[in-house]
Amino acid sequence: MPEDTSPILLIFDLDGTIGNTGGVGKTAFELTFCDIYGISKSAEGIKPFGKTDQIIFEELLSNNNIQFNDFSFEFTRFSSNYIANFERLISESEKPFLYDGVESLINILDSKDQLHLALGTGNLQETAYLHLRKHNLDRFFPTGGFSNQVKHRPQLIKLAFDNAVEHYRKDFNSEQTWVIGDTPSDISAGKENGFQTIAVATGPFSTDQLTQHEPDAILNDLMDTDQFLSIVQNRI
Repeated sequence: MPEDTSPILLIFDLDGTIGNTGGVGKTAFELTFCDIYGISKSAEGIKPFGKTDQIIFEELLSNNNIQFNDFSFEFTRFSSNYIANFERLISESEKPFLYDGVESLINILDSKDQLHLALGTGNLQETAYLHLRKHNLDRFFPTGGFSNQVKHRPQLIKLAFDNAVEHYRKDFNSEQTWVIGDTPSDISAGKENGFQTIAVATGPFSTDQLTQHEPDAILNDLMDTDQFLSIVQNRI
């Protein structure tokens, strides 16, 4: 039987899957919140894992008893200042890092004509690319879905898919579309859209915890390129 060469779309989460800002994201969030609302340590008690920036900001407003009439206005104002703070902080910091094996994996995936990369991240588009640019990986992800566009992760993953179809001009199908992430939210968002899912235990959730959400595949990390390719190219 000839090898299936239909196009494959790989939608990668960013934080906890590809890399880690080393606390820059939280610091920029709190600094921006303090700049606008005069409240320090505003993110105390917030668990950001798997959430979009819109949802995290909404929780900050609620937890800190900020009254508002127009969420869109508040988020737009916050985002503009947050991007500026994030850009400055990440350029100065030596704490952001990539997870082991990620850089090699992405270079190899990019070399395969059958494979196409996109982001599906809860970050704003601007901060996502600032994070990737820190590690010279931004050029590998020409499209995606981001939190400045939609609020909830399932919609974000659908947007990443739609944008990838438009960008690459390929007829990706659900069986050949993979969502790769480190949280249960990544798994459920992929499943809700009918896509395949790979859970990676590089974030705050263990393989046992991720297994409970029944991803199509689960990896301890992204170091084994052959194993990853075997999964997405349906060779196992």
